[in-house]
Amino acid sequence: MKRIFVLVLVLCTVAVASFAAGGQEGGKVTLTLMHFRSELTAEYNALFAEFTKANPNIKVEAQMLGSWESAFKTRRAANELADVIMIHSGAEIVETARGGYLEDLSSQSFMKSVPRGVLDTVTVDKKDYMLPIVAHNAVPFYNVDLFAKYKVKPPTNWDELLAACETFKANGVTPVTWEFGDAYNTTFAAWDIFGAVAGTDCLPMGERIFKGNSTFSSEPAFLKAVDRMLTFKKKGYIPEGAEGMNIDQALSHFGTGKAAMFFGGAWYYSSLTKANADLNILPMPMPANDKGTLSIIDSVLEGLTINSKAKEKAAAAKLLAWFGTPEVAAKHLQFSGGGSTPIRGASEFIPDTRATKSIRELGKYVEQMGSVRFDQQPYTPTAFGRDVQSRIFDVIRETMVTGGTAQDVAKQLDELLKQTK
Repeated sequence: MKRIFVLVLVLCTVAVASFAAGGQEGGKVTLTLMHFRSELTAEYNALFAEFTKANPNIKVEAQMLGSWESAFKTRRAANELADVIMIHSGAEIVETARGGYLEDLSSQSFMKSVPRGVLDTVTVDKKDYMLPIVAHNAVPFYNVDLFAKYKVKPPTNWDELLAACETFKANGVTPVTWEFGDAYNTTFAAWDIFGAVAGTDCLPMGERIFKGNSTFSSEPAFLKAVDRMLTFKKKGYIPEGAEGMNIDQALSHFGTGKAAMFFGGAWYYSSLTKANADLNILPMPMPANDKGTLSIIDSVLEGLTINSKAKEKAAAAKLLAWFGTPEVAAKHLQFSGGGSTPIRGASEFIPDTRATKSIRELGKYVEQMGSVRFDQQPYTPTAFGRDVQSRIFDVIRETMVTGGTAQDVAKQLDELLKQTK
């Protein structure tokens, strides 16, 4: 444990030394930090107060943006970003970094607090601009007691998942709670399956289709992923009427022991366990991958960046280094609602309680980085635009109801893409 605190001290010292020193009157510095979690204002203010107590010359002033996406783009276009910015992985970090708004953090020692494999998922043009501190993991849950009762091991690939589903179905237990009345929840599980099947080719596949160099119908990985999604309905592995079930009904269904697995996200753990005192569940990577390939933990990352025009870059770097310490990362994770944190050693500071069981389990997967592939939805075809992305899942849901095939889905989407160009 002493080694961790020594490392923290070194990281903070190096971070400050590596930027040219600024300074306001009397050595006092006020940093602005822009974030989007209005519901956590009190928690963030308390955390910033702890930072100021440890660093009396630096005060952190939070700027909360309500309608984040539109407000952030407006502020960015006007060059009115805060000194430190909380940002998402994916298009948000890419567009902001390429626009020249962010400081290159590649040489900062505090970046070493995150495994290289995680940083690679948010690197922009081979440079690091973001310190990831929270991962919102879209992962399935499994009922530990039901798995033990029917002597089923948590599946690690598609064949094992099918075998597990057959066992539960034969014993009168619904294999998977996966509802299709809520597009939001459907989307995350579907991206999980796409990623597990297509792997690192997901984003290139989306770009090929969008640029007109390929079609949905001619992409084997797309067809295989959709076929696997449709399998759950065709084989009766999901609840009857799942296409009309909403998320509250799905949580109740799984939470009361009616299903062995739940396709959703780590953010549902608290709701599930609070509502069901005896529920014993754990998260796992989506086992839709082929045997012999890696499974994934699909995640959207939140992290901190420094404005390239910030006057107090040394103070900003010190704040990032502080957030990158394991004890602070653990504290932040517990109130932020994330599934895990990629900060090394943070799991040591998370108390071993029922409420944190999912966080601790996901932390093990993230720190291993060998038994799973950690993604931030790089395979999402963002070039299609949100309307087309939403329509993809509408078509899949509709096809589940009508009993169509993956080719039926692909043909409809190919036609849709023609209409949007």
